[in-house]
Amino acid sequence: HSALPNSQSSPYFENFKTHPWAELEKPAKTGFSTAAGAYQITLGTAQGIMSKKLITIGNNEDKFSPPIQDRLAVILLEENGALQHIRTGNLQGAVSMAKKTWPSLPGGDQNQNRRTQDGKPMNMEHLTNIFNEKLALELKKFGVTT
Repeated sequence: HSALPNSQSSPYFENFKTHPWAELEKPAKTGFSTAAGAYQITLGTAQGIMSKKLITIGNNEDKFSPPIQDRLAVILLEENGALQHIRTGNLQGAVSMAKKTWPSLPGGDQNQNRRTQDGKPMNMEHLTNIFNEKLALELKKFGVTT
């Protein structure tokens, strides 16, 4: 929840008080992204959702805490049409819709050359394998085996 990939000083931010790029100077380079956190949500996207008052944040609550990042991601999944696919277990459909928001997902504009640590393509087959592994772990918590 604290990833900050474009930072000059550190790949992580230190607090969740607000979106980290709200308080950092942005480099003037072309193609720079303010993406941050577990879901790589940009400053503009976070500010846009917050301006709609879709998330209630207490006076002393951090504005970019892990739970707030989770809520932001769910709102984005709802807005891009992926959430309905997730609810019905349609991973392919969810990815097809979510890649509009997260272009590094399989089939997205920024996915063509992405590779796993062992050099395999980060494609839908790879994502499906990860999904099935994580799903099996979650189901096991409830005594369900696959």
